[in-house]
Formats: sequence, C-alpha cells, structure tokens
Amino acid sequence: MKLIDVYDLRIPDTDGTKTLCQDANVCDRCGRQHSIVCVVEDGTGKVHRVGRTCCKRLFGWAPSESQVTGIQEGRKLAQWIKAKNWTGNLYTLITRAFGCGKGYTQSDREAIYKFVTGG
Repeated sequence: MKLIDVYDLRIPDTDGTKTLCQDANVCDRCGRQHSIVCVVEDGTGKVHRVGRTCCKRLFGWAPSESQVTGIQEGRKLAQWIKAKNWTGNLYTLITRAFGCGKGYTQSDREAIYKFVTGG
C-alpha cells in the first residue's frame, strides 16, 4: 500500500472554524462524505479515495498527522515552484528541501515531484 495524497476539503468560515465544502469526496468504502480524504494505492494498483477512519478500517492504518502535514507542506512548495517557473533540476531541489530528518520518505519526494511535473 502507498499513500499518494491527503487533502482537506474543509473551507474556513468567517469565524475561523472550518466547514465541509459542498462538493466533498464520496468515500469509496462507506459512501459518505469525508472532510479529510486519503488517496491510497493498494497492493493491486487500485486507487482508493477514503476518509481517514475508513482508511484505517480498510487497510489497517491511517496517515499520521505528520504525514498529512508533510503532504500539505509539499503541495505548498510544489505550487511555489510552479509559480516561480523553476528551471533547475526539480528532483534535486525537492530532495534537498525534503531531505533526511524531516520525516519525508523517498516516496513522499517522488509524489511531490509527480505533482510538480504533472506526471
């Protein structure tokens, strides 16, 4: 199993709370809407979009808070790289930015690279 992405579909309200957006993801496991969605590839290559609790029930694990935060930070970096039209070696930049000791694995860096390059 491989965690591909995690995204939060809640939108901030004017009072600082977060509410579920109207077009939230429908869970592949239970059919309900979840605010935090895990995109997971199983051992057969099939991709599942499930809530964190359903991820735990379906696969026996759920992404930790640090994994969720890491993916969100990676997405922000990827958007910054795209906005700046970075022309250097993206993989090298991402590897340096998400190096050892920051909780990022090789697959995290590869996912960020794929997000940035669109492939």
